[in-house]
Amino acid sequence: MEMITCDLCAKPFATTGPKLCPRCMKRLDAVYEKARSFMRDNPDESLDVIRLADQLSEDVRDLEMLVQMGRFDRDVSGSAVEDRRKKQLLEELQKNLAGKSGEGKKYVSYGEERYGKR
Repeated sequence: MEMITCDLCAKPFATTGPKLCPRCMKRLDAVYEKARSFMRDNPDESLDVIRLADQLSEDVRDLEMLVQMGRFDRDVSGSAVEDRRKKQLLEELQKNLAGKSGEGKKYVSYGEERYGKR
């Protein structure tokens, strides 16, 4: 085990895993539960880390660490934007498939291509 300092509280501790001490990890788990509950109860609210920290009365550094750890997505677009983009991609795919139907060359195996027909 090596001694490192915690990324949040800067206290030294022995670990072979994360760079957060067990005390900070436990605190982050509690903050994560609060934040997840708040965002689930308020799905239409647009929040950044600072506003979420104010709403939860938590330290901004804790929420930033959760984002850095990948427990929250940074940029989550609204469902309307996602639906519009999905529809646009589907239309483009269908147009490309319709334009290429019947086109293209016949399937030729590697052997036929390399050595010719026998």
